[in-house]
Amino acid sequence: MLENSKIKVISEKGDTLNFINIAEVMGGMIEMTKMTIWAVTIIIVFLGLFFGLTSFYIVEQTQQAVVLRFGEIKNVRTEPGVYVKAPFIDNVVKFEKKIYDL
Repeated sequence: MLENSKIKVISEKGDTLNFINIAEVMGGMIEMTKMTIWAVTIIIVFLGLFFGLTSFYIVEQTQQAVVLRFGEIKNVRTEPGVYVKAPFIDNVVKFEKKIYDL
């Protein structure tokens, strides 16, 4: 129905400027919308991966970790394992558990 639909554009002075094919205009808008959706999807996936990968930390058997939130101790991890932290808010400082005799 829109394939043959054309609109005559008239300027404010009354001059006829051009005929616009509605299908071409709508097709261009649809393509732009598809590109926008893809761009937003790619950005969301990238941010999800980035935050997902920076949210985890590993404490080894020979380590213990202190989780700092804005410089204050939030948690102490002495058992080995994989733990979750808030990215960019929490900072993890790891220490060795080994005891040395002098």
